[in-house]
Amino acid sequence: MGTALWTTAQTTTWTAVQDVVTVQVWGGGGGGTSVTSNRNGVGGGGGGYATSIVSGLVIGTPYTIVVGAGGVGGLQPSGSGVATAGGESYFRNTSTVRAAGGGAGSGITPGAGGAGTAGLTMYTGGSGQLGYSTTASVTGGGGGGGSSAGTAAAGTTPVRPTGATAGYGGIAPLNGGSGGAGGNNSGSSVVSPGTWGNDAPAYAVDLGTGWGGGGGGAGGIVATARGGAGQPGRVYLSWVDAIPSPSVSPSASPSASPSASPSPSPTTHLVYASPGTPISFKDSGGSAVITLAGLASNGIRLSARYDRGAGSLPRRYHWRFVYKLTGTPVVGQQVNLWVVESDGTYADGRFGTSDASVSYHPITRNLEWDWVNLPTASYNFIRSGICSILDRYFSIVVENACSTSLVNTANVNYVIFTPVPEEIQ
Repeated sequence: MGTALWTTAQTTTWTAVQDVVTVQVWGGGGGGTSVTSNRNGVGGGGGGYATSIVSGLVIGTPYTIVVGAGGVGGLQPSGSGVATAGGESYFRNTSTVRAAGGGAGSGITPGAGGAGTAGLTMYTGGSGQLGYSTTASVTGGGGGGGSSAGTAAAGTTPVRPTGATAGYGGIAPLNGGSGGAGGNNSGSSVVSPGTWGNDAPAYAVDLGTGWGGGGGGAGGIVATARGGAGQPGRVYLSWVDAIPSPSVSPSASPSASPSASPSPSPTTHLVYASPGTPISFKDSGGSAVITLAGLASNGIRLSARYDRGAGSLPRRYHWRFVYKLTGTPVVGQQVNLWVVESDGTYADGRFGTSDASVSYHPITRNLEWDWVNLPTASYNFIRSGICSILDRYFSIVVENACSTSLVNTANVNYVIFTPVPEEIQ
């Protein structure tokens, strides 16, 4: 397994050593504001996150890496320093894998969290928070910065301060960066960078912890207060190293004795599954949309078409279907799931490319059948299995053949496909 990591703001290149690489990017955190018109400062937003498996790279070719800078904490608008947003981070170009930086605090408006804008899975950073008071000449703590997004969840927005004590920064989700804390309303010292939650009299903590955290806002009503700066983003690459060819002993020369030692026995290798990044079909926030919330009895739904990309692609997938019915179905009734493949021109069943309700007709039965569940009670049903997907594009079709509808709550019902290519060790 090979990896590469960039954690400081920069534009550079990475020379490909494999043709398939998993990319993860975080945008930089936005800067917090200072005291504005004698109002307590506000925090900057956390950077977004995006990830995807990028295939078709050319070994030996350099590819662009951009790591977004952390936003600068601002002085009063009348001063020389206005808070700035965090920078974007991306791999190759802005349409391959990209995450935006967090927004800057502006006046008494906290910075918004940056979004993942290109990739297979994307999450948005947490927004910054207001200071204690938006009323002129009322002293209080500054608002904290939002955390960056993590690898499995959006970033968090911190709690607004309730008095002179500064607001804490947003707490980071898994593999995210925390936001910086705001400033307290006392004294005049500056808290050292990289810490948070300490007294920061009239000043914000400079940096969030981790990567992509937003900056904190300044507290108090001191005219020289400044907001905190955001952390830079980061770019992380990982790939499976090529399997070396087994060494072969040279053949014996013609003059060798017939009693020469035999060639060594071949090496035994083990074959493992190497799971990749999951592809999710959900009501919202997944890799492709399928509206399953409230799917009526005998309703049939087609998902939006998912593009696996060009080049060499996994063939083998582990799928998992999770759904919940509103009532108890009749024993023997079923919910059906099919895969619809397409080469971009021709699609199984001549289905379209968008999330839509489809009519029942015999051609539905001609799709690839994955499984049938026979529910006996009203609870979460979970079923999984293995299937093959050969074309570049695929969608799914879900048929509710039960006498009761699926629950009408977004993302309770969903389907996940995880690539499981074989890895020889």
